[in-house]
Amino acid sequence: MELSLTDKEIGQQIYIVRKRQIMLDSDLAYLYGITTYNLNKAVKRNCTYFPSDFIFQLTQDEWNSLISQYGIEKAHRRGGRRTIPYGFTQEGVAMLSSILNSPRAKDVNIAILRSFAKIRHDSETNLNWANKFDDLKMELRNQIASVSDVLQTLTNSVSVLTIAKTAPENSNPHGTPNITAVNNAIYEENQPNFEVIKKELNRNQELIKMAVVSYFELRPDDLLSESRSPSFVFPRQICMYLIREYTSLSYKDIGAIFRRKDHTTVMHACLKIQAGLQNKLPDYCTPLKAIQEWLRIKGMPAAPIK
Repeated sequence: MELSLTDKEIGQQIYIVRKRQIMLDSDLAYLYGITTYNLNKAVKRNCTYFPSDFIFQLTQDEWNSLISQYGIEKAHRRGGRRTIPYGFTQEGVAMLSSILNSPRAKDVNIAILRSFAKIRHDSETNLNWANKFDDLKMELRNQIASVSDVLQTLTNSVSVLTIAKTAPENSNPHGTPNITAVNNAIYEENQPNFEVIKKELNRNQELIKMAVVSYFELRPDDLLSESRSPSFVFPRQICMYLIREYTSLSYKDIGAIFRRKDHTTVMHACLKIQAGLQNKLPDYCTPLKAIQEWLRIKGMPAAPIK
């Protein structure tokens, strides 16, 4: 009987079981033009040529899963089978041609092995596309984060402008700039002066860093250290959190203050400190409240310590 085989027809009979590509004994027997019984009998007579990575019998769950996913028994139209089938890997199929000594077996094996190779190539191509898609998603996330940082910076500017425009005109007894002077400097001919805004934000950052190093008895350079010692890391994380709370600078901008730390490092620090405060951990609440009081005395408006 002549049997015309295409990659598509063979590919439809290649399944994934245990993360391996396999063909079932009944499908192979049909392609070879013999019964499933005779195929398995030939394999058993030459069992030394078929180790476990060449052939294995499916479990009942694996067989039920194939039936459910692919409707295998309906596709075969053979009325089902009473025994659980064997699965042949690509190596097992290749070995079959050596024990089924017929021209048809050799021709069928060539067609099957080509189908295995094509499926493997297609899978690798799909994986490459999936990796490129993941890279694209990551790039898009980074771009969105950059846009968010820009929007956050603009929001900061608007907040400072609003505070300066609406604050009462009085002098601060603790040495902070007179709000009227700041207000006049920020609004020159009703136009925002972003240099003044930047100066005020920088001043707040320096006050926060001064408060943190004073409380933890560190030097200013210690906050910029690359050391991973808890005695440096924890104060730096508190400093990042406070700058975020008091100035609403973006994570990226805060990272730039600490020798170009990545924005995800700043985000992690803020989330860690916030979690400690929410859980009312003394190691977090005590220093933060003390530092906040120091900043209040220096004339900075209160920021909520949650």
